[in-house]
Amino acid sequence: MICHRMREIISLTQLMYNLIDDYAAVYKKMLMYEQFFASTTICMLAYCAAEKLDQGEVQAIMMLLCIGATITLYIPCYLCTFLRSKISAVSDACWDIPFWEATGITIRPYLVLIMQRCLRPLPFQAPGFQEVSIKTFSSKMTSAYSLFNMLRQADFEF
Repeated sequence: MICHRMREIISLTQLMYNLIDDYAAVYKKMLMYEQFFASTTICMLAYCAAEKLDQGEVQAIMMLLCIGATITLYIPCYLCTFLRSKISAVSDACWDIPFWEATGITIRPYLVLIMQRCLRPLPFQAPGFQEVSIKTFSSKMTSAYSLFNMLRQADFEF
């Protein structure tokens, strides 16, 4: 019974990894380039909205675009961080199972397989890009804020 249940758990885990791989095959490049251009895009949208606000105009569309760009950057970063924490929790739960030394029950290979699969990195990584995580979101927003402050302090009198 336990071996059958472990096979079922491993097959469901494999289906989840296949789903993540399929999603990454479609959206990986978009997510990587979104990270690359996000800080400058958010900075320029915020700067244009702030300049118009200083002149007395309210640019609602510019503000909505800035908020939308921020949310578009945040959601994949949050979901990848959430998924990484859940995968680590599965690995830790396998480690804490008291069946490691049980006699007559051979589920140790299943537990080892699950833990090895949990150690693989998420497919949302590429050389030259940061991994998709909340840390990356924080870094990009800090960069956008620094660029925004630099533009606000510059004197562009034409």
